[in-house]
Amino acid sequence: MNTYEKIVLASLGLVSVSAKEIKKALKNLSSKKPTNKELEKFIAKLTKESKSRQQEVEKQIKAAVKDILKELDIPTKGELKALEKKIKDFSVKR
Repeated sequence: MNTYEKIVLASLGLVSVSAKEIKKALKNLSSKKPTNKELEKFIAKLTKESKSRQQEVEKQIKAAVKDILKELDIPTKGELKALEKKIKDFSVKR
């Protein structure tokens, strides 16, 4: 499985799990008349879980991008800065 497939599958998996959890929670809430406090707790929980899942997807995407850059042999910003410094140091020595 290549890096692109891993990104898509990870993202879809997180979205799928999240959608299932939201449906389950909404079903539980709809079976009774929730109070405002219960609704606020529910929304806070969804917001927290959403942020957590978003951070996980972002982490996976960043790792995948690094892998792609490495596969394509594209230097990173840090590598370019290091090369720039070496060239500058070399120029000063001459």
